[in-house]
This record gives sequence, structure tokens and C-alpha cells, in this order.
Amino acid sequence: MLIAELSRGWAPPPKMSVSEWADQYRVLSSESGAAAGQWHTLPFQREIFDAFSTPGVHTVVAMTATQMVKTVFIENVLGFIIDRDPGPTLLIVPRDSDGDKFSKIRLAPMVRDTVCLRGKVSDVKTARTTNTLDYKGFPGGHLTIAAAGSPGNLAALPIRFLLCDEVDKFPASSGSEGDPISLALKRTATFWNRKVVMCCSPTIDGESRIAKAFAGSDQRRYTVPCHACGSFQTLKWAQVKWDNRLETNELRAASSYYECEHCAAHWNDVDRWRAVEIGRWLAGAPFAGVAGFTINELASPWKELRDVVLDFLTKKNDPEQLKTFINTSLAETWKQGETPDWAKVYARREDYPLGIVPMRALMLVAAVDVQHNRLEFEAVAYAPNRESWSVWYEVIPGDPANTAADGPWAQLDLLLARDWPHESGGTIPILAMAIDTGFQGRGDGQPAPVYEFARRHPQPIYGPAGTRVSSFRTVIPVKGCADAFRLISGVSGTDAAQKRQGVRIWSVGTHWAKQEFYDLLRLTPLEGGAFPPGYCHFPAAYERVYFQGLCSERRVVRASGKVEWEQDSSVRNEPLDLRGVYARAAAELCDLTRLTPQHWDFLQSVVTHRPPQLQQQQTVAQQQARTPGDPRYIGRIDVSGWLNR
Repeated sequence: MLIAELSRGWAPPPKMSVSEWADQYRVLSSESGAAAGQWHTLPFQREIFDAFSTPGVHTVVAMTATQMVKTVFIENVLGFIIDRDPGPTLLIVPRDSDGDKFSKIRLAPMVRDTVCLRGKVSDVKTARTTNTLDYKGFPGGHLTIAAAGSPGNLAALPIRFLLCDEVDKFPASSGSEGDPISLALKRTATFWNRKVVMCCSPTIDGESRIAKAFAGSDQRRYTVPCHACGSFQTLKWAQVKWDNRLETNELRAASSYYECEHCAAHWNDVDRWRAVEIGRWLAGAPFAGVAGFTINELASPWKELRDVVLDFLTKKNDPEQLKTFINTSLAETWKQGETPDWAKVYARREDYPLGIVPMRALMLVAAVDVQHNRLEFEAVAYAPNRESWSVWYEVIPGDPANTAADGPWAQLDLLLARDWPHESGGTIPILAMAIDTGFQGRGDGQPAPVYEFARRHPQPIYGPAGTRVSSFRTVIPVKGCADAFRLISGVSGTDAAQKRQGVRIWSVGTHWAKQEFYDLLRLTPLEGGAFPPGYCHFPAAYERVYFQGLCSERRVVRASGKVEWEQDSSVRNEPLDLRGVYARAAAELCDLTRLTPQHWDFLQSVVTHRPPQLQQQQTVAQQQARTPGDPRYIGRIDVSGWLNR
């Protein structure tokens, strides 16, 4: 009897799945949500959790809506690893701040409140522990939390478990080392029993990492039965119906219901929730070691259908918000449209005067493109809802290497220093000017004049909350990069800036900017003459060559999966770069999408209460008096001459 008892004490713990471990041991902390207490796995979550602990599965891909399963999946997997199957583990997050937040708000409370974990991971506050925010040691293993942009942490010691959270927010390259996931995967090569987890909501079609990973999996979708006919089906947005004849979005949302795709029966929320309770996962491709799961917000037990529909109706007229809904609520990629028809954009020009900022616009920025024989400049004004107006376009001839008083940079200084008239009767300064540093010219140090120009003007300074505190007329050197997931991709480090005598270069995601801009160009005015958020206005004085340049590129997905923007070689693309990329980046660096009503009130006061301006060296009236054919004014240039430059 004694020997039997001792044998049981040395025996390995019974095998458990992740969901069984979570249901038995996991305590949901108050920091994780309102439903604190003993964890209970929901039916649609169980198979996702258990795929991690299933023999033969080496990779689990979760492409899901937000607030459904992604974060708790990673939490429960980490708890299972620490308690039941320890080994060296790496969790990759997009940024260092994301890692700190996960460690403090997710991991530490879980360890504190889940008894079986409490004694295995010591508190970072303990004097004798080696644990830190980004490193946790436990018996038989350890956890390292690393940012995707830190190549040193991604290519160090071997790991058995690789967990990747929010993979579509990872940078294209970890430093100069290449794709961060590929770097980290190399660290798992020595483990025959390795496990990889990838979680995220999808983003842009053709560029989404999680969508590509799901496409390479067995593609499991959650199916639910109809209460009327019993047929199983995936919950689809196309089957959500409401009465569009009702006057308000709230009334339309309240009329919503789900319609069975087989028998057309109407489901209310209770019908839908009951169907989800007895649903099942159905694979759409053969299994080859990668278990993939996708599920949208229509399966959420916490969401009423009216709330989902109201969210859609509120966002549907703004492409950027609609994209967020498609990605994070429906767990679908944002499908790109074709290049806008330049003739249609040209046909909707408006009769407002050049050089005068329209009434609703309260932020004025500028963009500059550098070519071997000229500078091209455009001033763009923005309103609080991202609505924008082209105000002025000028081509300044001259060699950019000429920094003399009569050179192109002196002319650009005049444009930057001007107080531009506002329709209200006041004036408005250029808040920021983004200038391209990517042109290399003849290899004779062409960016040097750009850096010199930037040094003469203050670069942006930001407060603790990210708000801009620098003065007006900032010059921001920028360089395009192939980032499809963010507009402002990064900024050069201190060491690189020192080589340029303090000039820091901001990386702009050209893929992101061009796609947003093309989405906005497809917008049409709303009923009653109002305009949707982000609508782009153009003056009647702009000629067709400008609009051909706006629509001069198309998005191409190569056979290799690489996404590129391909230019029509017969058309110049400077208008697209200026209006769609650099001006938008300048506005974003002025916090366009983060300004509060109080900030906009301040900008309003800048417009309406500026003191009488001093006589300008060159007035807008003088600019407008230029004769047709003047190459510095795109609204009056000879089309053939401009194309041949």
C-alpha cells in the first residue's frame, strides 16, 4: 500500500487539454473583464484551445473578430505551458509597450489569481527574483516577451513554444534582419514537439499575415444550425437584414434580424445565441499540421445584433472606419478596389478659389516632392472629419542642389512663410510641411539640401500624451516605405540623426496611404449635400494632367504574394505622392485623427484671431495673376510640357 502511494506521488500528471486545464484551474482576473471568477470555456472556444494540446498539430492560426478568443487563448496557453507542459517560450507582440501592457495587465493578474501558477512564477517585485516585465522563469522553462522589431530577441536561444499576437501589426522587417516571424521560427527548429500560435484580426487582402497563414491551414469555420430547418451554416453578414426605410440608424438597427440562408427563417438574438451554443467547427481544406480557425462577431454571446448593425451603419460612409468594421467585427480582409477613374474625379471638381483655405478647414499642411530639376509643392487643408481640400499646387523649377538666394529652396521658403487667407476673413499658417528625402538625383548627395532646409525649421516635438507642442511651419523630412498597416511607420534613430546634424527622417507607409487615398476618392456626397468623412475636394482650376497623376498607380499582387504599387509609365505620379501620401502624413504628424474638439477650437482661434499680417513678399493674388503656360502653376500649365519634364 505504501509503495503504491509513493508511486502515485512520482507519476506524471494526467494528460489534459488546454480547455480542461482552464476550466479546472484558471481564474479570470478582474483586470481582464467584468466577468471575474472561475473560467468557463465557451463552445466555440474549446476546439481552438484544444488544438494547441492536440498531437499532430504544430501550428494554430486564429483569425477572429476582436473580443472573441484571441487574447484569452494566448493567456490560457501560457498558463497551460507553465503548469502542465513547461518549456522555453517566446511571445512576440508588435511593440515594446504592448509587451509591458500584456505582462502587467494580463499575465501578472493571471499568475496572482490562479493558484497553481502562483508558486511557479515569482513576482518581479520580489528582491531575489530574476523575473522582469519581459522575462519570466518557471520550473522547466521560461517566457520571453519581445517586440517584433527587436531582432536580437527573435534570433537568440532555442524555443519550443512560439506565440505571435497581433501579427498583422508586426513590421515588415525586424531591423534589417527580415520578417520577424521567420526569424523566430528558426529558433524552434531543434524541437520535434514545437508549437506555434498566430493570432490576429485580418487587415488588407493580399498583405494580411494572418489571412495568408489561415489560407495555409485546414480553414475551420464555425457552423451553427437553424432552429427552423436544422441546416448548418456559417454566420454571414450578407444574411443580416434590416429595414432601410426607417428614418434613423437607431431605428434601422432595432429592426434587424438574421435570416437563415436555407429556409429564410428569421432569427432573433436568442435564436442566434442558442445556435452558437450547439455549433461545430467544419474544416474547409485538408489538415497538414496547421489548424486554422476564423469566427466573426455574429457568433459573440455578448453582442446584440442591433449593436453590430448600428456599428456598421455608423461607419459605412467612412472607408477607414468601414475597413475597421470589416477587419475586427467580421474577421474578413479589406478587399481593395481598382484604381479610381481619373476622369470621374476630374468631373467633380468644385468652383472654389485657389490659394484660399475653405471655411470648414482648420488645419493647413504642405507636401514637397524633390526632382532633379524642380520642387513640386501642394498645400492641403483639413477639417476635423478628415475632409480635405487641395488649396494650391506649384512647380518650382531649378536644380535642388542650388541653395542660393535665387534658387528653388528660397522660393519654397516664401511658400512656407506665407500666411494663407482663410474664407472666414482671417489667415492660417502652414502647420507642417512634409518633404520627400527619397530622391537621390545623380548620386551627388541630393538629399543634403533637403536636410539643410529642414534644419532651418523646427522639427515636431510631442507632449506626454502624444500631442504636438511645437510651433507652426515645421518641416518634416519623410521617406516612403512599403508598409500597408500604418501611415507613420517609424522615425530614424538618434545615431542616424546625428549623422545628418540632428535631422530625423520619418518613414511613411506608402501602401497604407495610397490605399486610403484611393478609397476616399471613391466617396460620393451624401444626401442633402453633406460630405462623408475623408471626402477629397479639388478646385475647378486644376487641369486633367493633375488627376491623371492622382490615379497613375495600381495595386498589384505578384505570384509570390508580394504586393507592389505599379505606375503607369506614361503619367507622372507626383500628384499622388503629394496629395495622397506626404500631405496626409504631415496632417497625421499634426495629430489629425487624434485631435479633440478643444484642439480644433484652438485651431479655429488661430484662424480667426491672428494679428494683421505683415506685407508678404509674394501674395496669393500675385500668384493667381500668373499667365497660362507658367510652369510653376499646375492649374495653368501646358499639359504636354509638364508630362515631358
